[in-house]
Amino acid sequence: MSKVTKPKKRYFQRLRRWIGFDGFLVKIRRRIRFWARKELTKLLGYGDINSISYNLLYEMVDVIENKRERFFVPRVASTDETVEELLNTEKSFTRFGDGELGMMFLDGRIGFQERDAHLKERLKAVLASQEPNLMIGLKNVFGALGPRDDGYTRSAVGQLRDHINPFLDAKKQYYDAGAMRDGTLKNFLKLKKIWEGKKIVTIEGSMSRLGVGNDLFDNAGSLRRILAPAECAFSAYDRILEEALKIEKDALFLVALGPTATVLTHDLCKAGYRAIDIGHLDILYELFLRNEPHMVAIEGKYVNEASYRAPAACTDPTYLSQIIAEVKLN
Repeated sequence: MSKVTKPKKRYFQRLRRWIGFDGFLVKIRRRIRFWARKELTKLLGYGDINSISYNLLYEMVDVIENKRERFFVPRVASTDETVEELLNTEKSFTRFGDGELGMMFLDGRIGFQERDAHLKERLKAVLASQEPNLMIGLKNVFGALGPRDDGYTRSAVGQLRDHINPFLDAKKQYYDAGAMRDGTLKNFLKLKKIWEGKKIVTIEGSMSRLGVGNDLFDNAGSLRRILAPAECAFSAYDRILEEALKIEKDALFLVALGPTATVLTHDLCKAGYRAIDIGHLDILYELFLRNEPHMVAIEGKYVNEASYRAPAACTDPTYLSQIIAEVKLN
């Protein structure tokens, strides 16, 4: 009969079980994972992060750290920071929104501007510009989106990344293109201080009628207007620029002309002027005054986003007296 070997006593393991040390470690690990996921969920704005997604974030960080020159998030100032920079400096401001970026890289088009190969190349050159007095505005959507994702933005930015990154500078400070689309009273009051007492010259579409019927520019020292084609303005670009260059250097240009404005503000800045692309600011101010949360037609004004493109002729005598030049398509 073989001798039965007694199992070795594992005193340490028994002691750990007796005092519950293993269970304590498990609870600690669970708490740490729970806390980390909760904080990450809060940071990114996601409802839940499963273990695979959670680990993929760390894997992506490793890839990014080792290819920093390719994977970077442009530094985009907030709306408030952008407006403060405009208030406290004499810099010009050019903007790249969905329309400009889509036209440049995704073969997109805007309702009032047909596709133009030369315009695409000019826009790319402006995006890569290193003009020291030019603030370049981007949509602040290139980092963590969180609640700002509307179901479209993440997909659209994902398509743009590889196209746009070669034109961006990881060390450059960019600004919020949406600063001109923040329709709050606080923002309007701050923006109006930019042209307070100044000699302003608007360059606008022939049916835009900036400031007509509201007080957006009532605090300006003076107001003159250069009218450009309401649609396909870039086709008359050289003549628009020629008219602008006739203006004295101490005037402030406020430009509302779609992607043509993006190029024009750059060229005017380079020529020694201060120019600000204000985009749809006048229309947004009209909506604010009406307490209207949605883009709607504004009587007497061209509103592309509301598909209102044939307003009646403007007979306002003050408006007509402010027009110093009008450029039309040939």
